[in-house]
Amino acid sequence: MQEQIQAIVTVLSLVNPLVCGAMFARVEVARSAVEQRADAPTVALAIVIILAASALVGTQLLHLFGVSLDAFMVAGGGVLAWMGFSMLSGQASSASLDAPSRPGTSLTPLILWRIRA
Repeated sequence: MQEQIQAIVTVLSLVNPLVCGAMFARVEVARSAVEQRADAPTVALAIVIILAASALVGTQLLHLFGVSLDAFMVAGGGVLAWMGFSMLSGQASSASLDAPSRPGTSLTPLILWRIRA
């Protein structure tokens, strides 16, 4: 039971539903309320499918490349710590500096565009 709760909390902290909701609202601002309500379940389903596929295939993919889960967790923790320390020091990462000049680098607009097409 403890592992399930930890997994749920981890996924919620990574996905951050409040920020995703704000991003969805910003992307859908030009559409009517009816279209927004029609797109919301489709986007949620696409995200669930992506997360489920990652959960099911992720371990096998790491094993294919010879990376242990522990090594992946340590590397991911290092990346998160580096990002956190750069935010604390007030330095912007190169990805955030490039973001305004490269629109569409997020998966969310791509998912929404594919759903509308």
